[in-house]
Amino acid sequence: MSQIPSVAPGGINAPSFDPLFGWDSCWLNGEPLPGKSRIVGCHLALKLDKKKMSATDGSNPVFHGINPHTFFLDCVVWTDDDLEKLRKISAKYQPSTKQQPIPVDISHPQIMHLDQIVNVVVSGVSQFDFVPELGVMGRKIRFDLHHSLPTKGVTKKKVIDKKQVVASERENAAYGGNALPEKQAGIASAPGPTGAIPGA
Repeated sequence: MSQIPSVAPGGINAPSFDPLFGWDSCWLNGEPLPGKSRIVGCHLALKLDKKKMSATDGSNPVFHGINPHTFFLDCVVWTDDDLEKLRKISAKYQPSTKQQPIPVDISHPQIMHLDQIVNVVVSGVSQFDFVPELGVMGRKIRFDLHHSLPTKGVTKKKVIDKKQVVASERENAAYGGNALPEKQAGIASAPGPTGAIPGA
């Protein structure tokens, strides 16, 4: 059990103890978040293939890949110093129409066992609210997180149209084709091993 001051700088009362010390610590993009953090609504699930067949009974579910989803990160602070730190951090993730958000890494004890959830996109930032935590009023902000999972690249095979190949060959034949230089009229043969031109 970790002891922290009962009166924090800035005149805001903070809880005298934290029974979940360490459990509520979060790192976002390698940066520790101040105060106390909590993950809400996070789960890892397979993606259900929703193909339907008419006039069939029963269920034979087919799954394909992991289903990315949105969950939340709540952060609560009590001191003015931590509030200012959290304001600066949240400013980095405010949604903008000028650029696409990029995935960042996240680390939190609540999702340590979900080894496929290591990157998230911050898709939303809430206002600050007053909330009671451990009997003391704190200030909370919520981040909307979207599970980011890289997609596997699919290489499409180039389909060759045989009709186009035949047409191209006929066109080449009509204009003399594109023969090798040594087979074209008026072009000397390649030099021999000694540098002499055969037939010279």
